[in-house]
Amino acid sequence: MTTRDALLGGRIPYRQPARGYRVALEAPMVARFAIDGRRRPFEHAVDLGSGPGAIALMLTATGWAARATAVEVDATHAELAAENARGQPIEVVHADVRHLPPIAPADLVIANPPWFETDQGAVAPEPSRAAARAFVHGALQSFLTAARKLLGPRGRLVITLPASRTTELFDALERSGLHPKRARFVHPRPQREAQVVFVEAKPGKPGGLEIGPPWCVRPEHGESYVPETEDALWGRWPRASSGTAEAEPP
Repeated sequence: MTTRDALLGGRIPYRQPARGYRVALEAPMVARFAIDGRRRPFEHAVDLGSGPGAIALMLTATGWAARATAVEVDATHAELAAENARGQPIEVVHADVRHLPPIAPADLVIANPPWFETDQGAVAPEPSRAAARAFVHGALQSFLTAARKLLGPRGRLVITLPASRTTELFDALERSGLHPKRARFVHPRPQREAQVVFVEAKPGKPGGLEIGPPWCVRPEHGESYVPETEDALWGRWPRASSGTAEAEPP
């Protein structure tokens, strides 16, 4: 069973499962993180482990990706992604990240992958939810290896994981020939421990990591979102300039 929902404050129709994996806050937030500091859109974004295609949709619909490829291993989610992508410059590839077919090089690979290895806790009994929360279709290193192969020489990977796995993620990135350049920790409220980390990594020279300010989803009191979170969720993003992708330093 599926539901008809919407992304970015109702701007993008979005169909997703009624139960199991459903788009969460981190999807629009990490997509918004990916464009920080840019002026021009990405030429080609690849969303690894896309589910029904939320991140790819948000990047193309806001003009921040000229085209996108959504890669998803679950057949039902891939079908929903293809339905959601109608009218958008998005290609849906039904594949495991460990066995990708030929895909054009990307200047952005973005991933909101499963957050835990199967030996790090109980795996949900419902298959699509299990695949969304635990790496039942490939370890973190498989995602990073796939990302490195897809990236052009000036491309970058943007990925989100639990903040508790930051050191592990940095080590795995280095093993893949990718170097963390920018990171931001997401806190549920001020004075609370970070729960999520967003990381941008690039091939090339190591070093130069910048840690951005904490992103607190909600204020200290109340259930509303802080303005930055609301802007990400409602699609109040800066506009991309026209023209080709920016030349990035090596």
